[in-house]
Order: sequence, then structure tokens, then C-alpha cells
Amino acid sequence: MSKYIFTSSISAYNELGANIKEELFDPYTFKFSKKETMTSNYGEAKRQAEVSFFKHGKFPVTAVRFPIVLDAKDATERLQFHVNRIKNKEEIFFPNIEARMSFISADDAAKALYELALNDYEGPINVASSDPISLKDFVELIEKKTGEKIIKADNGDSHNQSPYGIPDDWYVDCSKLDSLGIKTQSIKDYLPNMIEEIVNE
Repeated sequence: MSKYIFTSSISAYNELGANIKEELFDPYTFKFSKKETMTSNYGEAKRQAEVSFFKHGKFPVTAVRFPIVLDAKDATERLQFHVNRIKNKEEIFFPNIEARMSFISADDAAKALYELALNDYEGPINVASSDPISLKDFVELIEKKTGEKIIKADNGDSHNQSPYGIPDDWYVDCSKLDSLGIKTQSIKDYLPNMIEEIVNE
């Protein structure tokens, strides 16, 4: 029988945290009364989609819980936001620059989806780069490639607020992925090249 791969999200977890395990959100027991959409409540919509697949699907399902996907051609331009503001000496506001986050490269995300399609694993699974990174280290990688230092804003607004600005750690545990023999890169192995590509555009 064929298997359905659903691209879920770290946002399916209803709270921030460190080493978040898949069990923190159980789609098999979760109940809801008000339906949400991707635009009305992104995280809740992902949760409800998982519930629908796992409770009512008549076929095997794997829900891949991705963090933020990084690429030099990121359509959301969140990565470009940070690189360009530091390069152009413009302020950025981070609520907590020491907070650590999970990310994954677009290439690793595609590779993991392919490998999970060939694997008989069913259920939710975290898929992220092999280690989280602090936003401070993230910024330092940009500083090295741009030759400029970040200008930190004291307060956030619609112009300077980091799209990655979180108050606390937000990263997942990928032990299940590791147990399947599916490997992802360290963010420090791929992010510098992405930053350099944006800088040189």
C-alpha cells in the first residue's frame, strides 16, 4: 500500500521549548471544535490536519514536522531580511538573541522527504538540522560574511522585528529520525554558503 507524506510543522507544538519530542503533540487524542485554516491559525491548522490524517485516514501516514526551512532563494525572504539589514547597517530587534532554534536546509528537507517515502515509518516525526543554533551564532555567521556588525534595536516594530525573533528556545529532538538512519547536515555547514550567495546578489 502507498504511504502519504504530510509536511507538517514545528508549529504543531503549541509552545516553545528545548528538545521538543514528537509526543508533546499527540494527533491521535487531540480534540478540537473550531476549524482553523493556514491563514487564521497556522499551528492549529497543522494540528487539525494531522488529526484528520491519523484518525480518519485509511492509509499509512507520516507527518513530517519541519522547522523553518532555509535557502538562499527563500521565497519568504526571512533569511534575506537578516543578511540585508546587517549588510546595510540597519537595526534588527531580537527579543532574546541567546535563544536557540531548529532550522533545516531546503536540500535536506527534500532529501528527508524522499528517504521517509522509502521507509515504512508511520506517525509524526521531527526533521531538522542535526543541531540547533543560537540566534547570536546565527548573526555572527552573517557578520563574518558581510564584514558588518549587527545594530541591535532596543524595541521592535514592523520594520526591524526579526522574523526569527523568539523569547525562548524553540528546537526539536530528532532521535526518531536518527534511529531511521536519516542524517541531516549541521546548520554551520550550509548556512555560510547561503549567506554568501545573498551577499553577492
